[in-house]
Amino acid sequence: MIGIAKHSETLEVFVIYQARYGDRQIWARPLKLFTDTVKVNDEAVINLKPKQIGPFISEVLTLGTNDVHGEVSLIKPDDQAPIGSRMY
Repeated sequence: MIGIAKHSETLEVFVIYQARYGDRQIWARPLKLFTDTVKVNDEAVINLKPKQIGPFISEVLTLGTNDVHGEVSLIKPDDQAPIGSRMY
């Protein structure tokens, strides 16, 4: 996720993100799609509601931990995985 933006006329809130596959284009998607039930590989998946992770508000699955200075460090995957892969 790159950030959150509002439509200039309707003020609808959008999530701005970069695809992690293919040509890695930058996309905008209504925030509502990140907090509703969506279909992934023909299965219904409930997206997460916004959650506070340290000083950040996560609109998607975001994990964080404290770094050596006690500041929040966001955890990110080091490799791409297929959608729907099991997390351990």
